Amino acid sequence: MEKRNRLVQGSFIFLIFCIISLKDQGSVNATSLWGKKIDFMQKDCSFWFLKNEHKIPSLNELSVCVNIKRKLSNSYWTAFTYLHPNKTHIELGLKGFGEELHIIMFGRVWTKSSVVSLDNWHSICMTWSKSMTEPKVYVNGTKVELKPQSETALHPYCCSVAAGGTLTLAVAHNFVKNKISIETGTELKGSLSLFRMWKQVRSAQEISTMACTDGDMLHWEKRIWNKAQDCTPLQDVTQKCNWPFYEVKLVLVIIREDGNKTNIYDAREVAHQWLTQALEEWPKHVYLHKVKVFPIGSTLTRSNGSAKGTTMQLFATSPGLSQFDCLAHLNVIPNADVGEIQDELTEILAKPYKIDHFEINTDANFIFIYTLDDLWPDLDTDPPLTGTETQTTTIPQLTSTATEMITPAKTIVTTPNQVAITTEVSSSTETTKITTSTPIMETTLAGSSTTFLSSTRSLTLNTTACSSTISPEGNISESYFSVNVNVTVNGSGDPENIITTWLQETLSGNGIQVLHFKLLTSSTHAQKRSVETKSFKVDRKHSLLSVTSHSCVFHAQVTTSSDIIKTEKMIHGLLEKQYNSGTALLYAQPEDILISYIGPCPGHNHHTRQGLFSWPPTGVQRNTSLPCVGNPEKKAYRQCLLDENVGALWKSPDLGQCQVVVNSVSDLEDITVTNDNAEDILLMIEDLIHENKNLDEYELSTVLDKLADVINVSVITPPLGEVIINITSDILESDSNLLPFTNSILNITESVGDQMLGFNGESVSLTAPALAISVVNIDQGNFHNLTFGVSSTNKGLNPEIYINREPFDGTVAFVSLPSEIQERFPIINNTSPRVQFQFYGVPTLFQTKNDPDGKRLNTFVVSASVTNATGYIENLKEYVAVTLHHLTSKKKDQDVQCVYWDFNKNDGYGGWNPKGCWTYNTSSDYTTCLCDHMTHFGVLLLLGAK
Repeated sequence: MEKRNRLVQGSFIFLIFCIISLKDQGSVNATSLWGKKIDFMQKDCSFWFLKNEHKIPSLNELSVCVNIKRKLSNSYWTAFTYLHPNKTHIELGLKGFGEELHIIMFGRVWTKSSVVSLDNWHSICMTWSKSMTEPKVYVNGTKVELKPQSETALHPYCCSVAAGGTLTLAVAHNFVKNKISIETGTELKGSLSLFRMWKQVRSAQEISTMACTDGDMLHWEKRIWNKAQDCTPLQDVTQKCNWPFYEVKLVLVIIREDGNKTNIYDAREVAHQWLTQALEEWPKHVYLHKVKVFPIGSTLTRSNGSAKGTTMQLFATSPGLSQFDCLAHLNVIPNADVGEIQDELTEILAKPYKIDHFEINTDANFIFIYTLDDLWPDLDTDPPLTGTETQTTTIPQLTSTATEMITPAKTIVTTPNQVAITTEVSSSTETTKITTSTPIMETTLAGSSTTFLSSTRSLTLNTTACSSTISPEGNISESYFSVNVNVTVNGSGDPENIITTWLQETLSGNGIQVLHFKLLTSSTHAQKRSVETKSFKVDRKHSLLSVTSHSCVFHAQVTTSSDIIKTEKMIHGLLEKQYNSGTALLYAQPEDILISYIGPCPGHNHHTRQGLFSWPPTGVQRNTSLPCVGNPEKKAYRQCLLDENVGALWKSPDLGQCQVVVNSVSDLEDITVTNDNAEDILLMIEDLIHENKNLDEYELSTVLDKLADVINVSVITPPLGEVIINITSDILESDSNLLPFTNSILNITESVGDQMLGFNGESVSLTAPALAISVVNIDQGNFHNLTFGVSSTNKGLNPEIYINREPFDGTVAFVSLPSEIQERFPIINNTSPRVQFQFYGVPTLFQTKNDPDGKRLNTFVVSASVTNATGYIENLKEYVAVTLHHLTSKKKDQDVQCVYWDFNKNDGYGGWNPKGCWTYNTSSDYTTCLCDHMTHFGVLLLLGAK
């Protein structure tokens, strides 16, 4: 490791911004820590210690971010501590006690309670500067208020963080006889990831929106830590980050075949062509923005150490050898996983290359790739002009003809989600392809979505054209197209005004109106220069033509032709023509013009309480009408809108003239539920239940049957599941007789959780006033225990759900599952085990036939289950613990009984059964039960004396 660090000090900087495909690929010989965690519960993995050669300097301001996940509820824990160099106190630290967070600076402590729960990742950032009286702390991107433990606040400008202290991760430390000593009982029993440190205060916006950027003082990388070899970093998908902007550091060794040294100017050209060719081998779509080259050991990289006496010295006796530092930018579309980029790009840049008579070498161990906040407009740093710069796109000269303007270009295949400009730069012996990307738009036809993959600025062109005069009987012949253009502007002036003027003059004069114009993020380029291979000299032109490239999108309304193919060709031909505004030249390559026809809104059947309407396919900006079902002399109207993001989009129908024909739940019986009408059915049920709070048994049976049908034919997403849960909650709070339907209701809510798809993160909770469910996907390799709690069940308010948090005042139900249940997890390839919790806040749901005298349910009901378990989860040796709050306080002479809901009792209606459950502890307000199985749990109160 020391050998590596000596070499790091001679590394040169490549600053690379990348826009990369989202395709999830594995890395070969992966070394990146991004997307990984350090599990400090591994054997021989108790802490990490910052190496001495990476000492922290004196700081007047700073920012620190770290992600932590507590697995065991030990009292004290530590994320990191930085001990003052005189070893007397903690200069900077982040510790905790249970769920309480402790921030330490200069020996003072600030706290925040109930923010670090068990088994959840928490991103914690702290910032401080000399002018502040206390640090600022952000948890998961949100600022939290701190409570000082000392009455003595920091005085502004009182302190600076001392240089040369010692830093540990996951444990507090001190020194005994000048040897580091770990403070036992302060260890982090869990995992840590993404520890980074900056030399300045980061803003709240930077912390909340730039969680994937690396520190500028301490990076998230293994090489700077001792003890790293004792802890194997583990993949964790929750810690993956997708990001477009990167910095790469390395030393470039160039050897000339003629034995001469390479000067700084030729080195720049060689470096540029090497990077261009190397990145072409990468399946990612990369735009190389700017490159700078500096003499070895420049102040740009001096902070990384010295390269003397390391592997680069193997080349020292080679004639014609020269070493350089370099700096460049990469911009990549779309974002991709940081760890994947670091590993793949390192492997590509480590390969030896040969360009003409130049041999290029690097060392994979000393290529460092970091994420950055943004694409900086200029890279001028120390030393100012010992290096020179080059950029990546060959720019045509302003000429009178298009053929003279455009250099020979290779054909590149493009798709709607990858727009590329390809040019060729010719030297005396070779042609080099340079590919650049600009922000793009993913477009589909009518009825689907349009996604912009970069920040946009909206402009308004001919806004009145969006409001065509449309009547139900109209016969307007307009056609609509979605247009995406990559355009280059060469010259002076505001590119936005130049492009909008170009579109107006080029298209509007030919009967084409421009609607919903959006200009995406711009890129600046300059002319590429190339290496002459015969003389080893560089052709340096005295002027660099600065240009900008833009991706713009808009809708085109065409009234001159109804022939779609002919119209597309006409638009394409108009946009291909070179345009000269007098101060700037504008042009677009044919392959950079993407045009797609916006078809009509699709026909579909729409079930409403006013009846079934079969809406026909309808052109954009057209109205259509249908007779009302209940009163055919009246009409229902609907419009197909031109939405700026989606394209063709149905507007909600106008049914104001139509009478209601679905007046009661019984009118739903003859409607067959399908995937297409499932949402319509749910909306009608919800409306009908709000009108009728007392459903008879026939109506309630119909509603439950329809809910079951919806679950069977639909993909249950969280929004759809929430509608079903709300309807079920309304039923529980109604005046209906629920006794015959308890089992059916329990099965419906269970099915919602079992089939839930399409949610992000480890869990999702759906709540309604009388009901709540939580679905938790399990990391089987790291499963220890799992808890579920409910609080706040005031009438009319949704209960509050918390996973893996300790119970507190106000908790009305709490379930703790033992680790033994993982033996019953389903064995399904590529499928995570799933645990589901349910909470029922209406005890009347659990009425029973032939209620035993002297017993009544005195708690809410909570359940736990494993989806697709390998068998019934019963006869557990480690018990399920259930704590329930009494609805009425228990008197001293009253007893309680722990029970579960037995679906088979009372002739299939269900009833309470005490088998496998017993009372562990009880008080006037709470009872804790232990059960050897998983199901629906409750506590019965014995009304008589003991």
